[in-house]
Amino acid sequence: MRSLFTYSLALISLSACSLTHESGDQVADSVSDHPPRSVIINAEDLKGDVALSEDAELTFAKDFRETLSREIYPGDILNIRYDLNRITECPSTGRSYLQYITGYYQADDQPAQTFDYVPTYTTRDRLQEANIRVPEGKQLSVWFYSVDTNECESWDSNYGQNFIIPISERALPESGEESLISFLADGAVLQDQQLKSGSLMTVRYDLERLKECESYQNQRPQWGITGHMKTDLSEESLFNVTESSEGDLVALDVSLEVPPGDTLYLWFTATNRYGCYQEDQGASFDLNGTPATEESSSF
Repeated sequence: MRSLFTYSLALISLSACSLTHESGDQVADSVSDHPPRSVIINAEDLKGDVALSEDAELTFAKDFRETLSREIYPGDILNIRYDLNRITECPSTGRSYLQYITGYYQADDQPAQTFDYVPTYTTRDRLQEANIRVPEGKQLSVWFYSVDTNECESWDSNYGQNFIIPISERALPESGEESLISFLADGAVLQDQQLKSGSLMTVRYDLERLKECESYQNQRPQWGITGHMKTDLSEESLFNVTESSEGDLVALDVSLEVPPGDTLYLWFTATNRYGCYQEDQGASFDLNGTPATEESSSF
């Protein structure tokens, strides 16, 4: 069994996370019989109830325990599991009763984002699940809002203080190791270490980023994706990020040497034999400063 870690939920008030109705009135927290949580308990205490995966899992249990399975890092997939029985103010009455729960998350002072759970009345004793990608930042705030078909509203927000989870910094590989740049399906771009001219990098590209030109004939792919690379001091060069394998188009991990320059540009184009063309503007990378992040700039 892999080891698990226990982490603290620092209870701090964040003005950017204040919870209000559309009218602007302050929202009262729905969990009135339980004090604010200050610590995420050891995840091993829930090992009989929680099926752990390689993705990080944040569990909000019906007994008002909050558990994080491991440290979280920018770019991680975080599975947020929420038990509907935490919402006690709204009785499930009515023949066609449905409850809608929206989760909110915010990194530092960045704008809050939302995720939704599937509306249901059949899983009152089970955890609902939703995945988010951990943003860049030092801490992640999470809170929940519920409304049902009876127009009953409630909040689970640690009494307005929200549930706070620290975001850890990834340890960078030893200098000289080949760096990895990942272009993910959801548009994110991740870089694991600083790039330098003359060093090696692996480019990993998810084909879901460019799908408009996808086409097949006689069970053979008729399309492909090409990578483009240049710096402010070098000419453009091309490389393939796909190949045909067993009747399908598959992605390649491409090892490249970083050209000389101060800024590296990577972008991608998809084409097919029927004239389709689609471009992914990719990202730019500083070759002399700090590593790029999930929000690497476009050029």
